[in-house]
Amino acid sequence: MILLPLHAAATLVMFGVILIVQRVHYPLFHYVRAADYEAFQAAHMRRITWIVGPAMAVELTTAGWIVWAPPPTAASSRPTGSARPPGRSGPGSCAGCSGGAWGPEKDGPTLASSVPSSLDHTGSIL
Repeated sequence: MILLPLHAAATLVMFGVILIVQRVHYPLFHYVRAADYEAFQAAHMRRITWIVGPAMAVELTTAGWIVWAPPPTAASSRPTGSARPPGRSGPGSCAGCSGGAWGPEKDGPTLASSVPSSLDHTGSIL
């Protein structure tokens, strides 16, 4: 799959551009005379766009692609919510459920009663 390496390459290119511009290029702006600054800035923007534009477009496109249609390797490595700490299993056994750290229901609302029903006891969306 080319998606992740392409995104990583675009991100590294942008990192390099940002590093060079911040540490080398911008400090040199100090030496531009005020009378020449407008022309200098226009030339700078016109020229830097040819370097930054394509890398930013690739980075944005691949980032969107990764978010909306994750590659199989990224999707399969997401936590499933099935892992539980030793000694804790099943409903009502997490610290936030009735009888847990917040006490039974008779003492008032428990943490579990404020958790949406779309979440299981591990906090993962079902």
